Amino acid sequence: QGAWVDAEVIFVREDGAIMIDLKDGHWFSLEEQRAKFRKGRRKAWAEGTELQYFSITQGGWTDCKVVEVREEDQAVQINIKQDYWMKASEQDEKLRLPCLDKMDELIFEAGKLLEGVDADVAAAEQR
Repeated sequence: QGAWVDAEVIFVREDGAIMIDLKDGHWFSLEEQRAKFRKGRRKAWAEGTELQYFSITQGGWTDCKVVEVREEDQAVQINIKQDYWMKASEQDEKLRLPCLDKMDELIFEAGKLLEGVDADVAAAEQR
Protein backbone atom coordinates (compact mmCIF):
# COMPACT_ATOMS: atom_id res chain seq x y z
CA GLN A 1 0.00 0.00 0.00
CA GLY A 2 2.92 2.36 0.57
CA ALA A 3 1.43 4.11 3.61
CA TRP A 4 0.88 3.34 7.27
CA VAL A 5 -2.65 2.24 8.11
CA ASP A 6 -4.32 1.65 11.46
CA ALA A 7 -4.81 -2.00 12.35
CA GLU A 8 -6.07 -3.81 15.40
CA VAL A 9 -4.62 -6.99 16.83
CA ILE A 10 -7.47 -9.49 17.12
CA PHE A 11 -5.59 -12.66 18.18
CA VAL A 12 -2.25 -13.49 19.80
CA ARG A 13 -0.76 -16.99 19.69
CA GLU A 14 1.44 -18.54 22.37
CA ASP A 15 4.53 -18.07 20.16
CA GLY A 16 3.86 -14.31 19.96
CA ALA A 17 2.44 -14.36 16.41
CA ILE A 18 -0.47 -11.98 15.88
CA MET A 19 -3.47 -11.72 13.58
CA ILE A 20 -4.84 -8.28 12.66
CA ASP A 21 -8.27 -7.13 11.57
CA LEU A 22 -7.05 -6.08 8.12
CA LYS A 23 -5.60 -9.47 7.17
CA ASP A 24 -7.90 -12.06 8.66
CA GLY A 25 -6.48 -15.57 8.61
CA HIS A 26 -2.81 -14.49 8.35
CA TRP A 27 -0.47 -14.90 11.33
CA PHE A 28 2.42 -12.40 11.53
CA SER A 29 5.53 -13.95 13.10
CA LEU A 30 7.67 -11.95 15.53
CA GLU A 31 10.14 -11.34 12.70
CA GLU A 32 7.39 -10.01 10.40
CA GLN A 33 6.06 -7.81 13.21
CA ARG A 34 9.46 -6.15 13.65
CA ALA A 35 9.62 -5.38 9.92
CA LYS A 36 6.00 -4.41 9.23
CA PHE A 37 4.56 -2.82 12.37
CA ARG A 38 5.16 0.24 14.48
CA LYS A 39 3.49 1.35 17.66
CA GLY A 40 0.55 3.50 16.71
CA ARG A 41 -1.38 6.09 18.55
CA ARG A 42 -3.76 5.11 21.29
CA LYS A 43 -7.24 4.14 20.13
CA ALA A 44 -10.21 4.94 22.35
CA TRP A 45 -12.35 2.11 23.69
CA ALA A 46 -15.85 1.99 22.24
CA GLU A 47 -19.03 2.00 24.30
CA GLY A 48 -20.18 -1.58 24.87
CA THR A 49 -16.67 -3.10 24.63
CA GLU A 50 -16.18 -6.00 27.03
CA LEU A 51 -12.87 -5.68 28.86
CA GLN A 52 -11.10 -6.67 32.03
CA TYR A 53 -10.25 -4.23 34.81
CA PHE A 54 -7.35 -4.69 37.22
CA SER A 55 -8.97 -4.38 40.63
CA ILE A 56 -6.85 -4.12 43.75
CA THR A 57 -9.99 -4.84 45.82
CA GLN A 58 -10.72 -8.04 43.85
CA GLY A 59 -7.04 -8.98 43.75
CA GLY A 60 -6.67 -9.21 39.98
CA TRP A 61 -8.45 -8.91 36.65
CA THR A 62 -12.24 -8.82 36.62
CA ASP A 63 -14.67 -8.60 33.71
CA CYS A 64 -16.24 -5.23 32.91
CA LYS A 65 -17.89 -3.30 30.12
CA VAL A 66 -17.43 0.25 28.79
CA VAL A 67 -20.70 2.08 29.44
CA GLU A 68 -19.75 5.60 28.33
CA VAL A 69 -16.93 7.31 26.41
CA ARG A 70 -15.99 10.98 26.64
CA GLU A 71 -14.62 11.72 23.15
CA GLU A 72 -12.68 14.91 23.93
CA ASP A 73 -10.18 13.16 26.22
CA GLN A 74 -10.94 9.43 25.65
CA ALA A 75 -11.96 9.00 29.30
CA VAL A 76 -14.34 6.08 29.91
CA GLN A 77 -16.78 4.85 32.50
CA ILE A 78 -17.06 1.12 33.15
CA ASN A 79 -19.97 -0.75 34.67
CA ILE A 80 -18.08 -1.78 37.82
CA LYS A 81 -16.88 1.74 38.73
CA GLN A 82 -20.01 3.82 38.46
CA ASP A 83 -19.71 7.61 38.17
CA TYR A 84 -15.92 7.42 37.76
CA TRP A 85 -14.27 8.79 34.61
CA MET A 86 -11.08 6.82 33.97
CA LYS A 87 -8.45 8.87 32.13
CA ALA A 88 -6.59 7.39 29.15
CA SER A 89 -3.33 7.08 31.11
CA GLU A 90 -5.05 5.02 33.80
CA GLN A 91 -6.81 2.87 31.19
CA ASP A 92 -3.42 1.80 29.82
CA GLU A 93 -2.60 0.27 33.20
CA LYS A 94 -5.99 -0.97 34.37
CA LEU A 95 -7.98 -2.02 31.28
CA ARG A 96 -7.30 -4.76 28.75
CA LEU A 97 -9.11 -7.05 26.35
CA PRO A 98 -10.10 -10.31 28.05
CA CYS A 99 -7.44 -13.03 27.98
CA LEU A 100 -8.53 -16.32 26.46
CA ASP A 101 -6.43 -18.58 28.67
CA LYS A 102 -3.59 -18.65 31.20
CA MET A 103 -0.95 -18.34 28.45
CA ASP A 104 -2.56 -15.10 27.26
CA GLU A 105 -2.40 -13.86 30.85
CA LEU A 106 1.32 -14.64 31.12
CA ILE A 107 2.10 -13.04 27.74
CA PHE A 108 0.19 -9.91 28.74
CA GLU A 109 2.02 -9.61 32.05
CA ALA A 110 5.43 -10.23 30.46
CA GLY A 111 4.70 -7.61 27.78
CA LYS A 112 3.88 -5.02 30.44
CA LEU A 113 7.21 -5.72 32.15
CA LEU A 114 9.05 -5.04 28.88
CA GLU A 115 7.42 -1.66 28.22
CA GLY A 116 9.16 1.60 28.93
CA VAL A 117 12.70 2.68 29.56
CA ASP A 118 13.30 0.44 32.58
CA ALA A 119 12.23 -2.83 30.98
CA ASP A 120 12.40 -5.71 33.46
CA VAL A 121 13.68 -8.46 31.13
CA ALA A 122 14.46 -10.90 33.94
CA ALA A 123 10.94 -10.68 35.40
CA ALA A 124 9.40 -10.98 31.92
CA GLU A 125 11.44 -14.12 31.20
CA GLN A 126 10.26 -15.63 34.50
CA ARG A 127 6.64 -15.21 33.37
